[in-house]
Amino acid sequence: MGLFINDLAGAYFADAEASFIFTPYRSDVKLAMESLTRVMDIPLSQLYLGHFGICSKPKEVLKNAIKKMQQLLDVRANCKDQCNPEEIVQKAIVIRMPEAEKLKVSRGADLYQYLSQELMPSMSRAFASYCLEPHKNLLD
Repeated sequence: MGLFINDLAGAYFADAEASFIFTPYRSDVKLAMESLTRVMDIPLSQLYLGHFGICSKPKEVLKNAIKKMQQLLDVRANCKDQCNPEEIVQKAIVIRMPEAEKLKVSRGADLYQYLSQELMPSMSRAFASYCLEPHKNLLD
């Protein structure tokens, strides 16, 4: 059985075994992680992703996505009242960079440059916004 999951588990590049968690503005990482945790109970053989096709390792990709989301939520928990937005951005980029490094080898410098200079900073700024929204902190 397969599941159309779109971007909930991020983007997965099978050739590099690399994945990225998307955190666009107005997204809720905690809610996304809770949804992925429920999906883990479904006996899946494939995930149909929003980008880059079909994944034949659904449990591995889901576990990795949940792990990365938890790392981001840990940044949020540790920065509630003490970090400024730029600190959160930098910490989120550090979490994301190992995946970009994997892609640098398999996909080349152009994709790596885009990821490290544009996508990761943008997603990390959106994540910082999520962390600092007052109404989000009330839900924890």
